[in-house]
Amino acid sequence: MKKEIIILLMIIFVVSCKPDTNGKQPSDNFRTGTQGLTLNFLSNTPPSRIYDQDKLHVQIEIKNLGAFNVGNTDLEKIYLSGFDTNIITQIPPGGKTITKMQGKDAFNLQGGVDIVSFESTINLENAERYNPTILATACYQYETQASENVCIDPQPFTSTARAKSCIPRNLGLGSQGAPVAVSSVDVEPRPGRTDFRIQISNVGSGDVFRLENNGLSKCNPQQGLNTFEDINYVSVQDIFVGQDSIKDSCNPKGELRLINGRATLYCNYPVQGSDAYTSTIKVILKYGYRTTIQKTIEIVKTT
Repeated sequence: MKKEIIILLMIIFVVSCKPDTNGKQPSDNFRTGTQGLTLNFLSNTPPSRIYDQDKLHVQIEIKNLGAFNVGNTDLEKIYLSGFDTNIITQIPPGGKTITKMQGKDAFNLQGGVDIVSFESTINLENAERYNPTILATACYQYETQASENVCIDPQPFTSTARAKSCIPRNLGLGSQGAPVAVSSVDVEPRPGRTDFRIQISNVGSGDVFRLENNGLSKCNPQQGLNTFEDINYVSVQDIFVGQDSIKDSCNPKGELRLINGRATLYCNYPVQGSDAYTSTIKVILKYGYRTTIQKTIEIVKTT
């Protein structure tokens, strides 16, 4: 009996020491999907038809369906536009700040959810009806992390009687839980080094823009400050092979310009020895992103 009690106490101790994950099992497959933030007008906000004596209510549901947290700066905002501000009034021209929203992780495969609300009065004096298309725009920064196993062969053309542990192959990486993806990595082994051709694509439904030069503050659609030189730039934060950064070997350096939604980065990794081995490659990208939804409404004058 005493032995059974001791065993029971040991079981209770082991269970109580496990981390609290609300009964969820961790997943190593959370970096999937091609979206960051998604927007959706809540039902009847705004309504399809409204009278000028009523207030206009707009409520937007925001979901973070990617694997990066947002709301880390007060420059990440939701804006309303597409209307005459003398008719639909009191909408803040500087937008509303996006609160901190968790992205997907090993224990949370849904991501964060929030609601942003706007309220406006209507001043319709010189028309019987008004049919604006309300645009809701989210401007935020996001990050892509792509990683995969890679074969490194320092002497790919040397004949040997020994079997090699791996053979260098091109990598198809799929999606990474972000609207910008590392779609593939072509691996080219050479004596003493391995060359990488890294393909990057805008796989989301929005627009990429640069974070440098205060880029987030230029995303306000009411101010229209984004220019051709602000759009379609991705910042290369770092690239690792194993524990070694190869960012300085890459070309172009620093920023990539997407053309037709795609860009190519060329890097190389110097390596010594003679035996092939399996390592890892990791690419980290950072960028601004803009997502927009719209709805056409009708405002009717009552008097």
